[in-house]
Amino acid sequence: MATPKVFSLFKTTAYEETFPNVSTLGKKVDFFLECSSYDVLIPVKVKGESKLDVFEEAVLKLIDYKSSTAREMADILCLTPDLINFIMIRLQEMDLLQENGKDLTENGRKYIKIDQGNMDEQDIEYAQAKVFVLNQTGEILPYIQKGEFITEPVEDIQGSRLTVEYGTIGNPIRIRGKLLRQDRGSRKRGMLQSSEIRNAFKRYNRIVRENVKYDVIQFASEWAMENTPSDDICFHMQAVVQNGNIDEILISDGFVLNIDFINNYIKKNYPDFILTVKERATRNIVQEGSEGEQSDHKVVHNYKYRELRNLMSRIASSSQLYTINAGEIENSFNQDEQQMLQAEQKKFLLNCYSAFEWSLFYYDLKNPINSQTSGIIENQSAYQNANTILQMALKLGVYHPERYDELFYTLDSKRIRRMYKNTTPELRVALSIAVITSANDEQSAFRQLFRSQPGLFRVLRNLFREHGDLSHQTLTYDIDKVRNKEIYELLLDFVKNLQPDYVVDGSNQLQNSSGSISQERLNAEVSLSKKLGAIYFYNLLPQSIRDEWILVSPDKIRYPETAEFFDILYRIMQDTLFYSLKDIRKNPQLKMVDILSKLKGKGINSTCFNTVNEKFVNQILMNENATLGANAMVYLYYQKDNMIQALMENNFVELIEQLVRLRKHGNNVTLSVDSCTLSKIRDNMLTIAKIIGGN
Repeated sequence: MATPKVFSLFKTTAYEETFPNVSTLGKKVDFFLECSSYDVLIPVKVKGESKLDVFEEAVLKLIDYKSSTAREMADILCLTPDLINFIMIRLQEMDLLQENGKDLTENGRKYIKIDQGNMDEQDIEYAQAKVFVLNQTGEILPYIQKGEFITEPVEDIQGSRLTVEYGTIGNPIRIRGKLLRQDRGSRKRGMLQSSEIRNAFKRYNRIVRENVKYDVIQFASEWAMENTPSDDICFHMQAVVQNGNIDEILISDGFVLNIDFINNYIKKNYPDFILTVKERATRNIVQEGSEGEQSDHKVVHNYKYRELRNLMSRIASSSQLYTINAGEIENSFNQDEQQMLQAEQKKFLLNCYSAFEWSLFYYDLKNPINSQTSGIIENQSAYQNANTILQMALKLGVYHPERYDELFYTLDSKRIRRMYKNTTPELRVALSIAVITSANDEQSAFRQLFRSQPGLFRVLRNLFREHGDLSHQTLTYDIDKVRNKEIYELLLDFVKNLQPDYVVDGSNQLQNSSGSISQERLNAEVSLSKKLGAIYFYNLLPQSIRDEWILVSPDKIRYPETAEFFDILYRIMQDTLFYSLKDIRKNPQLKMVDILSKLKGKGINSTCFNTVNEKFVNQILMNENATLGANAMVYLYYQKDNMIQALMENNFVELIEQLVRLRKHGNNVTLSVDSCTLSKIRDNMLTIAKIIGGN
């Protein structure tokens, strides 16, 4: 029998490191799923050479849309007003913008029209990709491999046990796991349907929109997807038990948190394997509990934050560097001992620097930059991004952020992707991303950290400056207890705030004061992932909507006040529809009367649609958020009959009408509705959201 080919996204990375926002029980179980692969030719539209860059085009389109001022465009594009004025002058010099700065010239209008037009046949090129298919059902796995396809060497295969090697030849790491074979007699053969592949590509792009570790795959949706069957592949996957729900097995390929259809396939065809996963998790929990009973306090092991935990352990072992008395060094230590302490101080400071990097890195993984801002950041130079970050630091409350500008002048698309793809945190990159994601979020953990530690940027800047010298010398300067203590206390606050679910082992002194809050959040996530589907909740929902759902999760004990509860529900529905519409190619010239006419033709007639202001509909068609009613009617306009039927059967229009009606009461909504009614609305919304998410 030929040696199988193994493909892995995990390699030696643990499940908990790949998905740090999910808490698991016990250890992961590696396994290999046999599936078919198909080589696909991706038709890609090649855009003709443009004389404008992405920001010049954005400014030109904004002026064409609503004659925005320089300051308004600066806020929308997260650029400085000076840069916007410079771009406007350049557009005028190119005869695309009139001198008044408010109207396009004839050439400018032609440029917009050509840019929005379709490409001709000769503008199509083809790229290679590979998709993976579950043989028994014909379903395509979420991950799509574009470009070079590299498989891993199999060391041994005995029966249903497969061993694969990762790493260098001199120091390989071996992963052993069960090989789940599929019945060859029932395999689907022949080519895949183009529509199936297009839908798989769209799903892939929705998932990676919030994940800079992977690139969006551009393709011409109206062209056929040519494909041919290729080799059988053993896809390396991991299975874990979700903390808070012993019955919930999560099956991941390293790309998405849980692949529902593979999970169901394994439950149906390999129940013994599911039992093995549960038994292993239970065995680890029992062992950890036994170890804890023998010590003075119970030790709860946590398999997340491995690098950070190791660093914190080493830092805690250097406690004498920030606890010794002021005169103790000179009076109690001889010259050799003082030099040894200086060498120890160097290690301490380097470990602290790395710990800050890893803490920020894990925080950024949980709080990615939204797709709109990410598109701007990745297309700007490091210098342009620095100006953007300084503006955001001002919003964060940093006084004179230009004092710390050396921390912000390295952010560009290459460094961002390198950090995430290679899992190599870089302080300045990770810190800049934290500033960007927190600038407009009053509740962000990083903002709360800054409020409690206003000297945060000063300490990090000084440590960054010292870090360069530390890496090239054996000893540090004289022991500085005050500086060391300040750095250590800031680091403790970093981890407590940015990793509230950090669980400590016996070698670490950090105490987690947010245990009950973290447990409540965990319970909410488990409940919501069951109701909405794990792949939709964790991979497709933007972080902002996920956080809102957690506040009103069905199993919560303490809910927000009634008015806030309603506002959260309204925002969830509004944003869910808005983000779903972003995947749809819309016609900006579409009129509201045409939308209403089509909806009435399908039997959909609602007063909340009839009273929507047409300018809000235009905003939606231009990919800008607007009112709930506008989002709902445009969303329905672009849906197919089967989706509309599913939504109507679950009272979608009635739900929108109810939310719009209650919205008019403002803060007096408590006089019209109680928490019980809101809970019913919430439950109906969960059903609607699941349909919208394709579950």
